[in-house]
Amino acid sequence: MSKFKKIVIAVVILLSLGAIAKQYNERNHTEMAIKACGNKDNIVKVDSKGFECKD
Repeated sequence: MSKFKKIVIAVVILLSLGAIAKQYNERNHTEMAIKACGNKDNIVKVDSKGFECKD
């Protein structure tokens, strides 16, 4: 296998792992937001970095 193909495969694997990690973080933050905010109606936003409740 050429060096170029190895690099392309490595990049694809890293991008895939990043997407999986982001989805995992968003799911966990959603669960944490529901506990912290009380229910889904009180959540303003949830992303892979955190969440925000309504005031």
